[in-house]
Amino acid sequence: MAYRKIHIVIRRILQSRWTIFLLIILVLLLLKGVWGMYQRTLFARRNAESQEKRLDELKKRERFLSKEIYTMQSQQGIEREARHLYDVGKKGEELVVLVDRDIPDKKPEVIHKGVLYTILHFLHIR
Repeated sequence: MAYRKIHIVIRRILQSRWTIFLLIILVLLLLKGVWGMYQRTLFARRNAESQEKRLDELKKRERFLSKEIYTMQSQQGIEREARHLYDVGKKGEELVVLVDRDIPDKKPEVIHKGVLYTILHFLHIR
């Protein structure tokens, strides 16, 4: 009999409105925590992808620079770079420099349509 009374009391407590309300609040708090972890996971994934792309770019740059260093360690590489940077040649070589024709400098025409500009222009103050 005592067992039956305890069983009835526990059932009333579990089926009461306050218990259900507290359980709903507990579930909502757990869902909030899970959602926050999900958002952090998404952020970390995106960040990892962008860092992997950056790493790939840096590896490509490293390979390029390694090739440049290897080339610059030879006499031919040094000559090539000097010719490129300073437009120089070896003894006996001729250097041809192509120059564009002089283009007369044109001042851009400024169009002002303000009242003050019109007055100054009319008074020849410019």
